[in-house]
Amino acid sequence: MSSIKPTREPTKTQAQGQTQLLYLIGPSGAGKDSLINWLKQQPQAIADAIYFAPRYISRPTDNGIEQHIYLDADGFGQQRHQFAMYWQANGYHYGIHQEVLVRLQQGQSVVINGSRAELTQAQRVFGERLKVVLLSVCDTTLAQRLQQRGRETSQQITARLTRHRRYQDVNADAIIDNNHSLEDAGKQLLKYIEGVIAKDTEPQHQQNAPLFTSSDIP
Repeated sequence: MSSIKPTREPTKTQAQGQTQLLYLIGPSGAGKDSLINWLKQQPQAIADAIYFAPRYISRPTDNGIEQHIYLDADGFGQQRHQFAMYWQANGYHYGIHQEVLVRLQQGQSVVINGSRAELTQAQRVFGERLKVVLLSVCDTTLAQRLQQRGRETSQQITARLTRHRRYQDVNADAIIDNNHSLEDAGKQLLKYIEGVIAKDTEPQHQQNAPLFTSSDIP
């Protein structure tokens, strides 16, 4: 991996640009990876405008929906300086490579599968470029999806549901309802992204975030 010094605070010129860091958050099992994969299959114009940043995780890949890059705990210890963001959750190490900073500086918007608990870190790293997008699901839907993917034990599912309730009060720029079909949620997110990358940077963290639902889509 390349050695790039992270930019902690964007310059005034950078903050006035159109490129945005779309920080997609929501509980594990809410469908963030599925939604990102759906976006990747959309028209080429959207795919060209966005860099979908991979996550580095100390959990081996399982050839499932999540397409992360595996890096063991020792690797994280040796290469911490290569990450724009780093955190630990659910017994694993997570990282976002500094490539995202290069992409932003080159004029390309970025989508990250982020962590609600690390929102403060994201705000510090990306500043006014940051747009927080919350993927909203109810407890019943989340429990069903966690059971279906078969990765967690019943105790781990209970722990994830408890964590979900603890982080529900998030100040987001947009809220995507993902209690229904993947296509419904995908169209909601696509509508928001198209609006964001089509205009100059807006003030960070609007007081009332727009709530997108399937009824907003023609």
